[in-house]
Amino acid sequence: MIGKYVAIENVAYYAVAIYIATVIGVPARAMHQITYPMVAGMLNNKQWEDMRILYKKSSLSLLVISGLLFLLICCNIKSLYLIVGPAYATAIYVVLCISASKLLDNCLGINNAIVFNSDYYRIVLAIGVMAVIVAVILNMVLIPTLGINGAGVATLIATVGYSLAKLLVVQAKFKMQPFSKKSLLTCGVIATLFCGFYFWDFSFNPLVAIVVKGTMLGSIYLILSYKLELSLDINNAIDSLLGNVFKR
Repeated sequence: MIGKYVAIENVAYYAVAIYIATVIGVPARAMHQITYPMVAGMLNNKQWEDMRILYKKSSLSLLVISGLLFLLICCNIKSLYLIVGPAYATAIYVVLCISASKLLDNCLGINNAIVFNSDYYRIVLAIGVMAVIVAVILNMVLIPTLGINGAGVATLIATVGYSLAKLLVVQAKFKMQPFSKKSLLTCGVIATLFCGFYFWDFSFNPLVAIVVKGTMLGSIYLILSYKLELSLDINNAIDSLLGNVFKR
């Protein structure tokens, strides 16, 4: 739809922005390959408490991991576009919007596995069709006024609505939700570091700037994550990794 309302070269700018933001969804895809059969077994055996625990753990772990990717991508996006080409920088807000939508989708944890392995998948399929229609309408309204950034905003709004609907379906049918106080704390850490690093630009070589800022940001995030015990599973993985390193 972008090529219909704006200059055709904007399609390339939008596509690159999508590819960049899609990286945030990689951890969720990897986890889903493991959790889908597990959730199917839990549903079949009616292991509701085990599923509730997995729901919360998967949500928190994915939020912490994808939060790091979100920060590294979004806080370095201006430097990255200096390398790729200044013309592509028109899609910066597309990257931010799509990245935020991927982060939201990740923090749902095994929500998709629960929904699509249950008897209620038809409800979500219908909601998905509605979300697509909403996205198309929003694209028609926003692209002429905001350009390719309008497409990013449309995707974000449709994703938020679709994700909220899936949360409500699981909450209504299974009486469970994935969030906890640690989820709120993790979002606070992500928001604080984003505000602190996104507007902090270095004047030297953009590649060096990405390395420096990424190292600083990643180190602070990992230390805060570990000290605040945002995810015990990730802390245990770090302890195991450090233990193996120091043994050598």
